[in-house]
Amino acid sequence: MMNEFVFMNHNWIWPVVIGSILLFLFFFWKEWSNSPKQKIVVNAIVGLITIGSLALMALRPAIPQTLEMGGAVLLTEGYDQKKLDSLLESDKNLGIIRYDTNGPTSLKLDSITSLHILGAGIAPFDFWRFAEISVTYLGAKIPRGITRLQYEEKNTVDSELVVNGVYNTPTPGHKIILQGPGESPLDSVELNSSKTQTFSLSTTLKVEGKYVYALAEKDALGTTLSSEPLPIQVMELKPLRVLIINEFPSFETKYLKNYLAEMNLEVMVRSQLTKGKYKFEYFNRSRTPIYSFSSDNLKNFDVVILDATSYRNLTSSAFSILVTATREEGLGIFIQPDEELFRLRGKKSFFNFISNRNTEVVLGERERIKLESYPYSFDKELLLEPIQNSKGNILSAYRRLERGRVGTTVLKNTYQLFLEGHSDVYRRLWADIVGGISKKPIPNALWESGKMMPVQNHPYPFKIRTFSQKPQIENGVGSPIALINNPDIPSLWKGTIYPRRKGWNKLSLEQDTTAFDFYVIDSTQWKTLRMNQTMDANRIYFQQASKSITKKEILAPIERVWFFLVFILGIGYLWLEPKLRTDRAIK
Repeated sequence: MMNEFVFMNHNWIWPVVIGSILLFLFFFWKEWSNSPKQKIVVNAIVGLITIGSLALMALRPAIPQTLEMGGAVLLTEGYDQKKLDSLLESDKNLGIIRYDTNGPTSLKLDSITSLHILGAGIAPFDFWRFAEISVTYLGAKIPRGITRLQYEEKNTVDSELVVNGVYNTPTPGHKIILQGPGESPLDSVELNSSKTQTFSLSTTLKVEGKYVYALAEKDALGTTLSSEPLPIQVMELKPLRVLIINEFPSFETKYLKNYLAEMNLEVMVRSQLTKGKYKFEYFNRSRTPIYSFSSDNLKNFDVVILDATSYRNLTSSAFSILVTATREEGLGIFIQPDEELFRLRGKKSFFNFISNRNTEVVLGERERIKLESYPYSFDKELLLEPIQNSKGNILSAYRRLERGRVGTTVLKNTYQLFLEGHSDVYRRLWADIVGGISKKPIPNALWESGKMMPVQNHPYPFKIRTFSQKPQIENGVGSPIALINNPDIPSLWKGTIYPRRKGWNKLSLEQDTTAFDFYVIDSTQWKTLRMNQTMDANRIYFQQASKSITKKEILAPIERVWFFLVFILGIGYLWLEPKLRTDRAIK
């Protein structure tokens, strides 16, 4: 609560005070040398008041003022006219304010203590304007179109792009089509007559680069009704170095090593033939055998894949070296399961399992491919991170060990996918597993952005984590971006940009060669999706920030005209008084 007056132009206080003192001293010196002694005190007081009035006109003092309850209706995109009429009928004194996200903000909220918001709501970057207002968010009807969208913008070569979404009020016979660059159709799904319809589209990404795919809607005649951009970044994977340790040769390892070699990964396979004797195989790498684990030889690998028997038979020292390499160097460990692994206890057990009767799982939303599995499922613990799921069940997962990861699966004999002609599914499955647990490089900078798509000329907040003491960020045209450091986390910085150019943009860190690429849409694209996201954000924010306010205290600036009148009276007196004194002296 405010309990005293303040100056609106508080940044000018010291210059104005110093200037006023100097002006008064000059005036006092002049009066001392030209005025009779009996008039000096009066003239000095009048001069002080006159100069003070001039200073107050510059500083604009304001005093707290309490406002009684005043209400209004804020109209945003998609508001319901019937709801508005009903509100105005119940309270004819309600004011009406129109809000336009795409236009200049000129909201008059100072005299408002209660507000009804109709429509999609206000943009999240404007929430702060409503912190001292009692808000009732009434929302709007969910529009027709894609209201939910989930996909990974950043991918790797030969990975699968999966686009999941929800379509509200679909039209039977229409199709949603995933289009590649050049509008080439890659996958499609037909809409039905349900109230809402979930859909999933997919394709395999083959070439590195930045692309703009699209989700298009077409009617039964093939006419394009809408097309929304889907930015995709495809990066080339650095060849991983994989070590496979087997107690004995197996079909699972046979097909896995061939797949990894085809993907140009560096692979070494060590299979035990008899006690103390091993068979080594090398793919895309030098022929240097490894008979035992050490911190030096494990540094040369990104992933170690062990069958369950080899894992259980690790000596205490070998296990300790393996875990240390995982914690400190970021090594990835994957354990090929057997029945005994699911009953393993002690320090070598990183997972908890629940037994069930499922000996078969289904892979893929649409392929519906059946595959053998062990009759166990992962216990969904807090620290467990899934790699693959099926109908809510986790098929493969890992746990973090500081910098590294340890993973396993409940799947059995995955090579059957290859034998049955599902080689693409087999490759995707193992690409996800190996890529998910492999050693990750430590970048100089980690970029984070908001969940909403960046819109042209709208604020786009971002965060960056870096160990640089004074990071300097530039946009695509070389202009510097101001950053704010987190007081509790010295390595965390945040900033906001207003992208002017539609399409691919980037931010770069001067101290690092990597850049943060992001795609900017205009305000006409993804309108239904963005409207639904805005409604969700408003619903959550105003539920948490709801308050009851009957009075509101604001700062009301004192009108400058009063100070101006005092100044005119004072300056008039000081100008007229010497003339009157001179006239009396002449007479």
